Amino acid sequence: RQFQINSLIPGDILCIKDEGLSDNTGDIVLKFSKKFNEIISQLKDQGYHLQKARINFIVYWKDSDKEKESKIILPELDFEK
Repeated sequence: RQFQINSLIPGDILCIKDEGLSDNTGDIVLKFSKKFNEIISQLKDQGYHLQKARINFIVYWKDSDKEKESKIILPELDFEK
């Protein structure tokens, strides 16, 4: 996914998929965690749905065990009732 993330910038709109968020070509660039999927499910039960998503920040994450850096997308998500 690093290749797809390299072409993205903060402010880009992301497409909402069941498994996460994709870029405008349909490639998944972010997968929701199991915990966050549970939160989304709770919000759906309360009448909310995920309306839109965009990139807020792209940060570097360093895995100290592997001494490797990866870009991580921190999205801004808008829910609507």
